[in-house]
Amino acid sequence: MERLTRSKHRRLDVRHHSVLLLAILSIPQLLLASDFRGFSWGESADLVKKKETASLVGDHRKSLIYQGRVAEIDVYIVYTFRNDRLIEGSYHNQSRHNDNNAYIDDYNVLKDLLRRKYGSPKIDRAIWTNNDYRNSESEWGKALTLGHLSYAAEWETYDTTISALLWSNDGTIQHVVTYKETSSREKEKKEQDKRILEKL
Repeated sequence: MERLTRSKHRRLDVRHHSVLLLAILSIPQLLLASDFRGFSWGESADLVKKKETASLVGDHRKSLIYQGRVAEIDVYIVYTFRNDRLIEGSYHNQSRHNDNNAYIDDYNVLKDLLRRKYGSPKIDRAIWTNNDYRNSESEWGKALTLGHLSYAAEWETYDTTISALLWSNDGTIQHVVTYKETSSREKEKKEQDKRILEKL
């Protein structure tokens, strides 16, 4: 009887360890992956300079700017540091299109890639402030340029907020994908709130 009980416990232990192993293996890869382009939050500017293979075009006290391509789109790759700690990374679309609808295509290409990697976004919006061109899809690029239309999507992982934004600033189209350390984002909000409260 005792032997049978021990054998049963061993089978239960094996089952328990198997379930635990499966649970570990099923942790989404995004939680195990790096935070931005193979780097983790908190790493130094020197380390980024040693490992980043894109062309360095700007080296500032708080940021490093590289020129590269993502999904066949020309981009600036920007690393942002605070106290020599990596806290943010971003892609800034540098493509020049004759047809402004192509910027919407670029946005959708990167958004779809982000969806494949991180799942469905928690925010996914096309924002209309003027409906003049809303029913004419071929004119959406014009609506974008005029500031009538903008796009926003956002994902969250364990310690990173990823946002994709497309908008127009005084007729110049801006398309940026930003990866930001979540704790850093919260700290910035607290600091901003403090500055606002000090002015009251």
